[in-house]
Amino acid sequence: NSEEMPRTRAWEEEEEVVSEKKTTTKSAKAAKSKRETTKAPQVRSVEEEEEETEATPAAPTPPAQSSVPSELMVGFDFGTNTSCYVVSDMATGEEVGAGLVPTVVGYPKKGIIGGVLPDDRRVYIGELALKNRMYLDLVYPMQDGVVTDHASSNDFMCELMKIINPDGSASVKAVIGMPANSTTTDNEAIRDSIRGNFKQVLLAPEPFLSAMGLRDDSRLADPTYIDPIKSSLFVDIGAGTTDLCLVQGYYPTAEDQSSFPFAGDAIDSTFGELVKQQYPEAAPTKIVLRETKEKFSHVGPSQTGLEMKVLIKGKPRSLEVGPLVNAACLPILDQITTSCMDLIGAAAPELIGDVLQNIIITGGGSQIELLAEELQKRLEMEGYENPCVKSAGAEYKYHVARGAWKIGYTAKDEQWQSVIV
Repeated sequence: NSEEMPRTRAWEEEEEVVSEKKTTTKSAKAAKSKRETTKAPQVRSVEEEEEETEATPAAPTPPAQSSVPSELMVGFDFGTNTSCYVVSDMATGEEVGAGLVPTVVGYPKKGIIGGVLPDDRRVYIGELALKNRMYLDLVYPMQDGVVTDHASSNDFMCELMKIINPDGSASVKAVIGMPANSTTTDNEAIRDSIRGNFKQVLLAPEPFLSAMGLRDDSRLADPTYIDPIKSSLFVDIGAGTTDLCLVQGYYPTAEDQSSFPFAGDAIDSTFGELVKQQYPEAAPTKIVLRETKEKFSHVGPSQTGLEMKVLIKGKPRSLEVGPLVNAACLPILDQITTSCMDLIGAAAPELIGDVLQNIIITGGGSQIELLAEELQKRLEMEGYENPCVKSAGAEYKYHVARGAWKIGYTAKDEQWQSVIV
């Protein structure tokens, strides 16, 4: 069982395509921390509450390996905007790789002169694709958490496997996160995209994997520790979907999950429309809108003094966007509140008290300021007794992949599916 899982060591990926991505979250958080805002008392994150335990290192270090593993276990979060993987040697349980990769594939444009692109490859992925986007046609294989472009999805996986399994000699098994209540068609699309890359695969709901990733195995014997696998409600806000999962000690059923297609990308779109209405002369790019949202996103009382820099007729201008980004974020709070109430009502009566104490927001949307506090307030106003809502903390991007990695070691033989090349 998971109590017997070996302790792991993450490492710092040497590939440029992965290593540059690891600083993105920290940069955005540093920028946000500089703002002076009036905040309600902060809801403590899961990581803050567990300071006395060993945290996942933010800057992993390379392991020393004496031989190439013959079998690899991969925990994989195939994200709409960013994907994450955790890899271990199945024989030893030692973690031998982990990284973040933007989920984008680039193909050289027609007429590109040799030597303009590094190594003159046929396919580029992740940061390398984004850095060279001027010379590439970019394709995003995932939309709303599911594969929508099979060819680019397969190319993405093939290139990623060159990082995970460089010489192709190891046999690879993978557990892959899927949106809550994904359809049979969605699951088949994932299986199609990984053909030829993994020997066997197991698909599992992303919020459930987040719970596994956050589970602190060292505290399972502590009577004060509320095990997220036994009783919790996870809210996973990604780019394409917001997924909720009631976790009660067993593999969740369809009735234990809910999902709606309003998440990070929808907030970007709403924010862009509001900017267009208020500042019709401005035309910020999607990248600028996303970066501004990530820097200033908040719910609760609207904040002012938050400015977005744009060029209007070639001249720089700073636009007040505090009320606009607030208005773009509020709808997700409304929908999460309703979905949480539905799932709390479906929990086993004897577990409701623990579930209310273990409502955890994860995914990129967990970084929206005051989201946990405001959700907690709303549940209190609805009459729930002493709800406690927490954010998953700064390491949220790795939770699904690490949970998937754990599941891979505890899964039964009959749960694995063979992938035909």
